[in-house]
Amino acid sequence: MSHFAVQLCTLSHANTRRSGVNASDLTPLLHSSESVDLEYKRTFPRDYFDKNSERYDDARAEVIKDVAALANAQSPRPGHLIYGIADDNGRRRVHPERRTHAVDDATLRDFFRRFIEPMPHFAYGEFEYGGQLVGLLRVERVMPYPHVIRARVDRSTTIAPGQVWIRKGTQNTVALSDDLQAIYKGHEPYRIESESEENKALAAQARERGYETIWVSASLVEVKEREGAQLIYQPGTRRRVARASHFPESEPSYMMQRPSRYR
Repeated sequence: MSHFAVQLCTLSHANTRRSGVNASDLTPLLHSSESVDLEYKRTFPRDYFDKNSERYDDARAEVIKDVAALANAQSPRPGHLIYGIADDNGRRRVHPERRTHAVDDATLRDFFRRFIEPMPHFAYGEFEYGGQLVGLLRVERVMPYPHVIRARVDRSTTIAPGQVWIRKGTQNTVALSDDLQAIYKGHEPYRIESESEENKALAAQARERGYETIWVSASLVEVKEREGAQLIYQPGTRRRVARASHFPESEPSYMMQRPSRYR
């Protein structure tokens, strides 16, 4: 068992039941480096909790920017922000500075609602870990989006109304024209031919993970999801893979994957 896994066994689950984030959610993340889906923060921005600080507004704006960028990233998987852990050249370390102020899901929800539109679908929980208060924020990347900055954070110039921040790789940046086009294409299915090389490649990738692929009519997607099947997306995007048709169709068919042992 890894160093991280041993310590996580002692974490409190009190907050996770309320927030929808479980302590066990942290375990696999700590074995992954930063990516478009994951960002480590040593702690909340300096002065985030100090209303008398000149950088109080900038600190709060920094959190807004990070969450908005993560929510807008071109990936169908959930995004995660971890506060209290540093990614030091590929090794995760607990930040030595003890954070004394707790943050709760409800407070963040009110905060994000004021500055991001539409508000991201997220859950947040905090855990005692290695002498530090560690926070885990999970963003579900669902429609509608993009998530746009709706107001300036008082005196801060870090963000401005109308901005669309996006996470690309391990960097957060303001979306440019190509980024915005990719975001809006995310609403459109990515269509492929049933016998195409793309279809075969996606099916092969699913088999490597122990799944088989199936085509499911749009009206039956939720039924199949309850049975354990998962939608397949064009790699690196939120675009569902739909079957191309040369004839009028009453509803599209989407590619899904289900465990190969499925009966």
